[in-house]
Amino acid sequence: MNINKLRKEIDGIDDKLLKLLNNRAGFSKRIGKMKSVSKKDIYFY
Repeated sequence: MNINKLRKEIDGIDDKLLKLLNNRAGFSKRIGKMKSVSKKDIYFY
């Protein structure tokens, strides 16, 4: 494999990671809203 191919592979992984992190952030935001409405402590599990 050459360097350009490896960089493209890394770019693909980065894209997947960003999508997953954005998805996770969305869920975290929803949880925060739910806790805010229910007056739960932020760190309540």
